[in-house]
Order: sequence, then C-alpha cells, then structure tokens
Amino acid sequence: MGRSTSDISKTTPYLIHRYPQDAPTLAHPLLHLAHWTYVNQQYLEAGQVVTFDAMNFNEPGWAFDSVCITYLYEDDHQMYGDPDGQLHVMNLRLQVMWIIPLHPAERAFIGADEANVDVFEERSSTARPNFGDLARPSVI
Repeated sequence: MGRSTSDISKTTPYLIHRYPQDAPTLAHPLLHLAHWTYVNQQYLEAGQVVTFDAMNFNEPGWAFDSVCITYLYEDDHQMYGDPDGQLHVMNLRLQVMWIIPLHPAERAFIGADEANVDVFEERSSTARPNFGDLARPSVI
C-alpha cells in the first residue's frame, strides 16, 4: 500500500460500471465506495477488501457483503503494463482496477490468508463469472 494519504486530495476516483441497465443496481454501492475513499483518506489498492458495513451501505436481499479491489485483465496487453493497469490518456495516467462484489464465503476466503486473493483471481479468471450479475454463484 505504497502511497501516502497526504496526496489523496489530488486524485479523483472514477467508478464506472459496464451496462446502462445496471445503473440502478450498481451506481449506489459505487457511490458509497467513492465516499468511503474520501472519508477514510485512503487509496483503493489491488487486493483490498472493503465491507459494505465500512461503506455504510446495506442492500436487503443482496448475496454480497463486500467488494474486492483487483486487477483482472492480465490477458489484455493494452491495460496490463508497467505499472500494472495504467492507461496513458493525453497527459494523464489513469489507474484502472476492477471492483468485484464478494459473497461472504469469498470475503472469508480472501481474508484467511493474504495469498488467497491471488487464488480468488485465478479462479475468477478460469470460471469467468459475470461480476455484474448480483445473483451469480460464488467462485469459492
């Protein structure tokens, strides 16, 4: 987690989702995650898990209780470079990361051992679940 929080005010997180039809479902937790980043003065880092409780977000009926910040585009050479996941647009560097809703079992698995985030990412890359589907089964 190599960056200091002193310069976080100079950065702007842009949180987006894939499909317009997902906006009513995904925009609300993304807004809460952006707010969490600002309130806690912390960057979102690959491998980090943020619980909905910490984001002050609760959606009845959801199978998820947290999100994982990750890179899941190792096979996309336009996005996976040095440093990982930075896009160069005009004179800007944009850090791209995925935000994956986690089932409680997935969160527990990742939290049990720091190396498990890599196992989770590998299983996700193999299973290729639709992360925008809030009824998707757990990969764990």
